[in-house]
Amino acid sequence: MSMKKKIIFLLSLILFTASFSRGTGRQFSRSHWIAERMQSVWFSGGVLPLAERREFLFVEPLDTYEQQKAFRFNNIRVSQDVLTVNQGAAQPETQTEVMIAADPENGENLAAGYQEDRFNDGGSAALTFASSGDAGRRWSERLVPKLTIATGGAFDRASDPWIAYGLNHHVYYVSIVFNQSDPLNGVYLSISNDGGNTFGDPVTVAESTDVFNDKESVAVDKGMNSPFRGNVYVGWDSVAADNTQIALIARSTNGGASFSQPRKLMQDGQNIGVVPVVASNGTLYAFWVQLKPDQTRIFVARSRSGGSKWSPPHRVAKMTVSEVPGLRTGSVLMAPAVDPGSGVLYVVWQDKQSGSTVQIVCSRSLNQGKTWSVPVRVTDGSAQHHYFTPAVTVDDSGILAVSYYSIRIDPDGGHFVDLYISKSSDEGRTFDPPVRVTSRSFDVRFAANVLLPNAGTAFFLGDYQGIVSGPQFLHPVWVATLKNSRIDPSLKQPDVFTARVRR
Repeated sequence: MSMKKKIIFLLSLILFTASFSRGTGRQFSRSHWIAERMQSVWFSGGVLPLAERREFLFVEPLDTYEQQKAFRFNNIRVSQDVLTVNQGAAQPETQTEVMIAADPENGENLAAGYQEDRFNDGGSAALTFASSGDAGRRWSERLVPKLTIATGGAFDRASDPWIAYGLNHHVYYVSIVFNQSDPLNGVYLSISNDGGNTFGDPVTVAESTDVFNDKESVAVDKGMNSPFRGNVYVGWDSVAADNTQIALIARSTNGGASFSQPRKLMQDGQNIGVVPVVASNGTLYAFWVQLKPDQTRIFVARSRSGGSKWSPPHRVAKMTVSEVPGLRTGSVLMAPAVDPGSGVLYVVWQDKQSGSTVQIVCSRSLNQGKTWSVPVRVTDGSAQHHYFTPAVTVDDSGILAVSYYSIRIDPDGGHFVDLYISKSSDEGRTFDPPVRVTSRSFDVRFAANVLLPNAGTAFFLGDYQGIVSGPQFLHPVWVATLKNSRIDPSLKQPDVFTARVRR
């Protein structure tokens, strides 16, 4: 198999996109679909078998000069394992893939969403919502209702939580849901009108049996002078039986009560992970990644009509896709942001441009996405260490902040992970030295497991993590393995953490 084809197969597995059996005469099974493709998917790097994972005990990495001079932040545990029902094949005490949002009308209010009890062949038993009313000091959490069987819904599994605040303290929580025994799947939006204390019944954004709807996200127009203030936008991609993958976006003009027919942003190639962002004047941007056998590229389209009409796609940059050995890190996803004051656009992603390690890079546009700067490296560490899974935010003073995982201070260079933040005050041209946010390194070998080719597994913190700017602090959220398991106290479990980092 050529390297180009191997990469396409790998990316399909990494994002767990799905097609449907054709002429086989058997019921659709997402697990079977994934397993059938494992034999033809390429993966490099040593992966620790699941059976061996539980032999490792947590060991604090050796002190280094960098650790001694690092900023120390109070890492606050957000998740408390609220799902107590036995979910069978789901991995208990596992949280993965976290996103965060801040209330524009009260910066003390924060909200986060993440997966609860991850299945190693895709999705989770439930999705969790967590909220803080004191700028991240204390958190409460609850399960998002009526999505999966575990929370009173009809579907087997849910995945890809994404969260946004709207007007009047409303919270919008979007997810994909699917079954294992039939092809029914969809994109659903859960809405809370009281800051997340309660959620209404999920609203259908898209539902299908002939395509698989994947990798969705949500944004709300909150601009004071926007003619489309209050519009809700949901982006996602749909995967057909022939593996064509269309980038889609739909809008709601009634607060999320219903959605328009989706607009097709791009049909050529495999298009993954549509992320909408809204400028303060109401200009709407949609970013996504296009995969073809010969190249992987980031694209953006623009709408000045509240999502009813769209510009042709503009190319942002090429991606040099590479995974971190032993991990699944969302290597084909990117994270965009818009400066609320100037309207400058930013995109960050992990990239293996030159050398042997994965780094974080950033590109910017000063003309509403028409042209983009040459990518600048955000990370400044040794070429011997990997950096992965970035998130980005811009505060109201124009300071750009990028958070990401790294193994840069692991004495063995492979298993102990930290979260860092790098900031730029010159529109992403240069970045300050990184600030270490985690108060201690954590062993990624206690994270949730996901399936890889040849019955191997990789460790999974999530295809993305989040960061948001508050009035005084940056609020990153991430997954770490620091707390003892209640099931087996000799082991660690993955939990969601946050910190208050002075802006």
